[in-house]
Amino acid sequence: MAVLRNVDNTANKANESVALRYTVAVLAAWAAELVTYPFDLTKTRLQIQSEVATAKQGFKLENIGMVGTAFKIVKKEGVLKLWSGLMPMLQRHAIYSGSRLIFYEKFRNFFRDSQGNTSLAAQSLCGASAGALGQLIASPTDLVKVQMQAEGRRLLQGKRPRFANCRQAYSILYSESGIKGFWRGTKEIDKYY
Repeated sequence: MAVLRNVDNTANKANESVALRYTVAVLAAWAAELVTYPFDLTKTRLQIQSEVATAKQGFKLENIGMVGTAFKIVKKEGVLKLWSGLMPMLQRHAIYSGSRLIFYEKFRNFFRDSQGNTSLAAQSLCGASAGALGQLIASPTDLVKVQMQAEGRRLLQGKRPRFANCRQAYSILYSESGIKGFWRGTKEIDKYY
């Protein structure tokens, strides 16, 4: 059983390469994201609906809740729209989920004492640092994801979408703000993790 194995055994360490651990972390995050992503999209659409209602004269704010919003998206835009913006989220996990695991292990090993132990405070610091560094690197993918989800606001306003896929979204965002524009909002990393 994996739970009972000896982590100090060199044979186990050889079989669990950095690449394997990175890949498993990414695949696990992808599996979870595929299931939960429609909730994230629906939440964003509910937030956008409030913004549109505030800005647009005569727009009626419908209080139909999360499930009602999801059904409305499916009815008006199709079931696949519940995964609109998923590609940049998968790209995010390819960067974030794997890298934070590897960063954490490297940081934790730096703080180990002569017996191989690490204090809870050091582990907490390592976890927070690894998460922040991973999020900083993956920030452009989050920006593109939110921009793609926000296209629902343009639809509610009767406007055409700005882009059809994440490649176009990256291109438009780069042309509007340059490379630094991909890290808008990185001062608020801690609100996610």
